[in-house]
Amino acid sequence: MKRGLRDAIDAVNPFWPLVICVGFGGVIASNRIWQEFLVLDLIITLSITILVYGRIVFYMAPGSSSSSWTILKENGLNYVIAIAIIGSPQIALRVLLAGHLNTLFMYVVFGTLISSVFGVLTIYALPIVFLKNSSLAAILAGVTYLSRNLAASSWIAGIVVITHVLAAAGALVFRVEATPWSFVFVLATAVVGAFLSFVAFAAALRILLESAEQEPGFHA
Repeated sequence: MKRGLRDAIDAVNPFWPLVICVGFGGVIASNRIWQEFLVLDLIITLSITILVYGRIVFYMAPGSSSSSWTILKENGLNYVIAIAIIGSPQIALRVLLAGHLNTLFMYVVFGTLISSVFGVLTIYALPIVFLKNSSLAAILAGVTYLSRNLAASSWIAGIVVITHVLAAAGALVFRVEATPWSFVFVLATAVVGAFLSFVAFAAALRILLESAEQEPGFHA
């Protein structure tokens, strides 16, 4: 675990400026700030996220593309499809919950539980999206791989849960009291959460790559 965490952090550290951009973009989108720029913010944040994932793959699996345009072209559509598939049931469940929960706190708690469960189930899905250039097949392969490697994946699952708890805490504070200080808090939690989500991606990718090396016939 310690070695895997260290290697994952080392893979993400070079991209801190981009991680900060992703965190800032996420705050703007999720809290509906500057709504006139919402679509532009989503496009930029999504593109930067894909670039960071692609660069992590290049860092950990030399031989893959490091060109920004190539990363976006080869992985952009599959990534968008994958997160749409993963996100759709979450949105549906949140909509159903909205009519049965009376307080913002309870809604945030159950929303965080839902996102955490889906986040854990798809730990390996996004790395496989970039390794295999696929979307739905990557999600299915990722869930299957997780089911066979629960023990080795438990610490990554912990990181994923922390990222969702941080996002929920920041959003809750900002919605209860929108002040400059609450904005600083939500931004800090968003940046740390973005960093940890990239660390979880790198850690899962490392396990997948090690499995491929140890088992020549391995197919994620």
